[in-house]
Amino acid sequence: MAVVPFFGTMLSTILPALFVVGTGNWLQVTAVLALGVVVHLIEANLVSPFIMERKVALPPVLTIASVLVMGTLLGLIGLVVAVPILAVTMVVIRHILQGEIYGDTVQAEPAVLRISGQFRVPKATTSGS
Repeated sequence: MAVVPFFGTMLSTILPALFVVGTGNWLQVTAVLALGVVVHLIEANLVSPFIMERKVALPPVLTIASVLVMGTLLGLIGLVVAVPILAVTMVVIRHILQGEIYGDTVQAEPAVLRISGQFRVPKATTSGS
């Protein structure tokens, strides 16, 4: 359920709580809901933006806007395909900007995905005497 932004996180929090409702222990239901909310807040506000910005190079504002627009236009299917369509669109736009407008025929880095080693600190070389 968490694949669908916004609504999927709500459903993936409520669904486990509904299973716990059968036990009749409302403290456990509240604990499951609270844990779900905390996990999704951390994931949505820290983990996902970090991955999207550093690895996929998608601006968070465009990601949210594309999900809202595609969700409005295509409904549930639009929510699922919004981010992949945005990524493909960004690749095409970057290729057009880089090749046609700026005239840069040599592509030094991938258009969307960044190389993992790019963010690693190089190991210091020690010269053995």
